[in-house]
Amino acid sequence: MATKKKTAKKKAAKKKAVSKKKTTKKKTAKKKQAVNSNPVGRPTKYQADYHPVQAEKLCAKLYATDIQLADFFEVAVSQIYEWKKKYPIFQESIKRGKAVADETIEQSLFHRAAGYSHEDTHITNYYGEVIKTPVMKYYPPEPVACIFWLTNRKRGDWKRNIDNHDSGEDVPALSISYEVRKPASEVKVTRGS
Repeated sequence: MATKKKTAKKKAAKKKAVSKKKTTKKKTAKKKQAVNSNPVGRPTKYQADYHPVQAEKLCAKLYATDIQLADFFEVAVSQIYEWKKKYPIFQESIKRGKAVADETIEQSLFHRAAGYSHEDTHITNYYGEVIKTPVMKYYPPEPVACIFWLTNRKRGDWKRNIDNHDSGEDVPALSISYEVRKPASEVKVTRGS
């Protein structure tokens, strides 16, 4: 009989321990729901200390789009849009990153439209001897980049579609020509001996 009492006491103690575990689980689950702003459904993958920083870097250095951000964070594109609405810091970080990328592209377009030059090294092989010659490479302005720049920056003066049909005047066609000339003093020609 003593063994039956001991086993009954053990079973009662186990039941108490199990019920305590269940109540603590319920309490922790309620605490987690209080921390999570969305009490229903799956918890969000958004991390305030990670996602804004990564999004800004991806947009600035890799020119990432919203679709590429979603792919990187392994979420749907609609989730990126939702995070932009819900977390203003996330949206601002994406805007800052895209602004850096846009500025880089603007500078590149400006260089193509205005023309530019840079130092380079010309490497040749003359009868088995490697010859390195410093040269200045020059890239002339590109007309398409000029037109694109002007139609976007000076819209009043440079329109793509001019409607003068109402006045009855003939509109002359736009023609652009350019010529690149360098002084003979800038042209360097070297030969190996």
